Amino acid sequence: MTDDGHLSYEDNQHDSVFGIFMTDDGHLSYEDNQHDSVFRIFMTDDGHLSYEDNQHDSVFGIFMTDDGHLSYEDNQHDSVFGIFMTDDGHLSYEDNQHDSVFGIFMTDDGYLSMMSKT
Repeated sequence: MTDDGHLSYEDNQHDSVFGIFMTDDGHLSYEDNQHDSVFRIFMTDDGHLSYEDNQHDSVFGIFMTDDGHLSYEDNQHDSVFGIFMTDDGHLSYEDNQHDSVFGIFMTDDGYLSMMSKT
C-alpha cells in the first residue's frame, strides 16, 4: 500500500511501480510511476472482465476455461493464457503452448513478486 492509499507493486529492482486505484467514474485503473499508461478494467456486455488502455484499444476478455483455469484472450481471440495454482502454492500462468510459466508469490518484506520457471 502506498502512502496515499493506492495498492502498488514493484519488481525486484524496486522500480516499475504501479498505482491501482478507482477512477472517478467507478472503474478500477492503474498507472505507472510516470502517471501514464492508464488502463480501465470493466465488465463487458457479454459478462467478460475486460480492460482497455487510455486510447480505448487493446481490449482483452478474461474468462474461465472449461477445465477451470482463469484465462484471457485478446480481441483477435488468440494469446490465451491459463492461470492456475502450482503444487507449491504459487499462482502461475502458462501460454497456450504451455511455456513461459511464472510463479507469483509474496516476498518476505510483503511485496507481491514473480519469477520465471527457469
